[in-house]
Amino acid sequence: MLRILIILLLLATAVFTSARRELVEDEGPPFDKARFRLPVFPEHFAGSLHDSASDLEIIKEDHKGRSLNKYVPRELWFAIRNRNDSHPDHHKGIRDRNPLWRMNYFDNDAKDEYMLKVWGNTSVYAVYDILNPGISCSRPEIWRLATLYHHGGIYMDDDSTIGKPFDEIIQEDDKYIAGQERYPFDGDKCYIDSFRLSRPSLDSRFPKTNPVIKPFNNRFFMNWAIVSAPRHPLIKRVLETIVKIIEAEFKGKPFIKLVGQDRGKRLMCSTTFPLSYISREILLETMEKDSGEIEGDSKDMAKRVQAGLKTAGIRSAQFEDLYAADMKAWYNDYLPDHWTRQMNKFKAPYLRQYGEPDLGDFEGCLVQGPGQLEIFLVRNGSRHGFPNFGTFAELGYDVDMVQDVPHKILWQIPYNKQLASKTDPSYRQRNNKCATQQ
Repeated sequence: MLRILIILLLLATAVFTSARRELVEDEGPPFDKARFRLPVFPEHFAGSLHDSASDLEIIKEDHKGRSLNKYVPRELWFAIRNRNDSHPDHHKGIRDRNPLWRMNYFDNDAKDEYMLKVWGNTSVYAVYDILNPGISCSRPEIWRLATLYHHGGIYMDDDSTIGKPFDEIIQEDDKYIAGQERYPFDGDKCYIDSFRLSRPSLDSRFPKTNPVIKPFNNRFFMNWAIVSAPRHPLIKRVLETIVKIIEAEFKGKPFIKLVGQDRGKRLMCSTTFPLSYISREILLETMEKDSGEIEGDSKDMAKRVQAGLKTAGIRSAQFEDLYAADMKAWYNDYLPDHWTRQMNKFKAPYLRQYGEPDLGDFEGCLVQGPGQLEIFLVRNGSRHGFPNFGTFAELGYDVDMVQDVPHKILWQIPYNKQLASKTDPSYRQRNNKCATQQ
């Protein structure tokens, strides 16, 4: 009996070690940071990189030559793990409700093949490649956006459903339909203040509009169901922005603020939430171009928001209420290999590799290691701790200024035993400007 228990223990250890290796170790060649400087989009897309939704073209026929005359093609995209797995039972209902639609299933191998073949010489593929494949939903986030930008149609998670027929949902003038989440939009959730999508940055750029408008019922957008025309400028800008966010993460100078205590937030703010933030940014730009100074009451503002959304080619809706949608028609969060469990259990790094840092870039910055509580100020080439949070606050610092940096980088910054002091003005925030927050 004891021998059997020992064998089982050894097997469990081997499985655990294997899973951990898949998530953490990377034995491949060093990632070339110059790949982030490649063109964002494939060369053959050059003639159709639209910056305005008014440039999008109506698709006259679907994939079978049947009349369509809409901006969104009849293409449904699913991301799956293995092409040999059986499809969830609720997919039959989706197929029965949408007999004119083509259902496209891409497993992990097919996603890899598509991204390499179509996007291989781009910075979007560089992002796809550097993401940790052991975090199962990281690369599919890029694939879904790349596929929708290339082909258009509807992307849906394979465990989700929409009860209303797609042809009834998508109207002739629809170019992008964003599903509203149940939870409210939070402009302070993701980014350091100096990044262009943060609330303070948008307030500074659009002082008369951003503080007062609440578009999309003031909700975040969901990414488990996305409806888009091909080449939509919203997805174009989202892909461009994700490249910048991941490049900053690779360099150890993230635009995402204080994520050490919430590992999943790094993924959400890198590849999921940009849809919500950038939709707002595009709306603000459109309203500024169309209307100039703001006059009148809140009803006038509401009309301006609606006009701006129409110009931007964006419509939002509550899918569950209007379209009989269900994010979890097939519940799989309990599975031991669900990405949130993987990421927290194995403390998986978001990227499979990180670049060699330029430690001088962290001068004047507040830094913190993943999962750690202690915050350091980098000053004169070394990191100084704070004796307590009261000193931290009295010196003029705020937790939104803290950068979560990989341990590999943190440990390369020499530790100085001298703690920050309230009596030494050189430690004050106004005298320590962080070069990376730009």
